[in-house]
Amino acid sequence: MARNSGRFGRTELTPWIDPELLDYKPTDRQSAFRRCVRNCVLSGKYLKADWYRASARSESETFKNHPVAPSEFKKWSQKKGFMVWFFEDFPEADPITEQELRMIEHKWWRGVLDAMDEGEEWAFRAFAKVRFEARKVEQQRTENKELSDFLGSGSEGGAWHANAPEA
Repeated sequence: MARNSGRFGRTELTPWIDPELLDYKPTDRQSAFRRCVRNCVLSGKYLKADWYRASARSESETFKNHPVAPSEFKKWSQKKGFMVWFFEDFPEADPITEQELRMIEHKWWRGVLDAMDEGEEWAFRAFAKVRFEARKVEQQRTENKELSDFLGSGSEGGAWHANAPEA
């Protein structure tokens, strides 16, 4: 899924990167593959399988008779700094951050509430499912805590029984 994280500022959403990892020196083949992948990403192809196929179809001399294979990419990715270097041009491929998830959730809720205002039946079902499942989970959590408190944390089951007197 493509995301425009530029509006929100990359420094806010990207965790700190060890400066040593930024000193990676790629090979010509790695640089050519990253250019090939960038074209894939711009075309909406985010899967590595698409990237490998693109290198096989590439007109580049770098890949003639020897496209990049998954095993080769895996070896590259194990080298210190490679992944930071490789993905620095691909904000679309970064993992979704907590802030982005919150924004997506807000947008989803806004859409559901707007659809409810318009009388859309699916929106009422979606709201009920999410809302009542959340309550059910919270109720189970409360019941489990009460049961745990009652039984205690001892290996014998805790507070629900009295120890027998010694004979």
